[in-house]
Amino acid sequence: MKLLLAHVRERLVRTHEVDSVLGLAGETRPALRQQVVAMVTGLGVDILDPPDNVPPTDGDPAGATGPALIERGVCDARLLLRRDRTSPRPWDRLLTASEEVGLAVLLRGDRYLPHEEVPNGYRAGLDTADERARAFDAMVLHNRRLVGFVTGRYVGQGLDPEDLVQHGVIGLMRAVERFDPTRGLKFSTYTVWWIRQAVTRALANEGRAIRLPVHKVDQVRRVVTCRARLLALAGQATVSEICHGLGLGPETVLECLRLHAGMTSLDLLVGDGATPLGEIVTPDPDAMRPDVVAQRRETMTILRASLAALPPRSAAILGWRAGVGTDEPLTLDEIDRRLGISPERVRQLEGRALPQLRDRMRERLGDAVPGAGETVR
Repeated sequence: MKLLLAHVRERLVRTHEVDSVLGLAGETRPALRQQVVAMVTGLGVDILDPPDNVPPTDGDPAGATGPALIERGVCDARLLLRRDRTSPRPWDRLLTASEEVGLAVLLRGDRYLPHEEVPNGYRAGLDTADERARAFDAMVLHNRRLVGFVTGRYVGQGLDPEDLVQHGVIGLMRAVERFDPTRGLKFSTYTVWWIRQAVTRALANEGRAIRLPVHKVDQVRRVVTCRARLLALAGQATVSEICHGLGLGPETVLECLRLHAGMTSLDLLVGDGATPLGEIVTPDPDAMRPDVVAQRRETMTILRASLAALPPRSAAILGWRAGVGTDEPLTLDEIDRRLGISPERVRQLEGRALPQLRDRMRERLGDAVPGAGETVR
């Protein structure tokens, strides 16, 4: 009796386990078997009755799955569903091949044969308490870690990790609907392709601000993968090497690398987090008007001519302070380092040269001359 109770798992025991224990004890009398069954049942242990003459199958099925193995799988699947109700972390347990077959059969119920594909969205039409729904959910739950394994390689390609996992689960559910348990295949081998397809399609449709065709996304991925492989092997990857490795033209490879670089939104906050990028890189619309551009060019021409009429040092100081010939206006400290004089001396020379520049420009422009507090650019 103690040996038989050692086979009890989750208050369940199979009939073939009862027969095995009695056989080891040398007891084959039917009456004694009935007494043992009654005693086990009295202890609150349920006994499952799978079909007779079917050996347990804990490993992978070899070849096509026959009716006997399917029945055994159904028995194992129902045992699994009962265990999942009391298990705190059922998703940590990997399914055996027999359990996969049994769950695939149970989720079809009496409406579909084991080899028939159920329609897309089949789970949505089932009640939560239905055995078919519980079998479907168990197939998804126990293979949930496979989704994380597949989607991990696609992180950083345009979608958040959470979105990748959601699309991967959609692919997993589609694999559950299409899985044929009679072919003797391992479910994980079959479903990984459906998860990968769902993720790659999601990246093609949602991973970019401007959607690319699916074939172009695949081409970009091939180019990027080839470049990464060459960098890992030789430390460098030229366009010609990528072309040779993939059989593509240089224009196609360059286009794929440009598309892989992605896009940056002009609404992206930069600096202190309060300035959109568009305000920095987008020019003022008024600055591009033809009349404004022509006026500025004419003003710069007159300014340069007026500076040429001043002493060289005074002209250089005013030009540097206004940003003429430099990208940005120079400070007093920067000018004094160039001329080798003090900042105070630079300020004095600037103050003396400004009235002279204003007089020279008035001679050319009339009265439309910038005031003393304005800067000429």
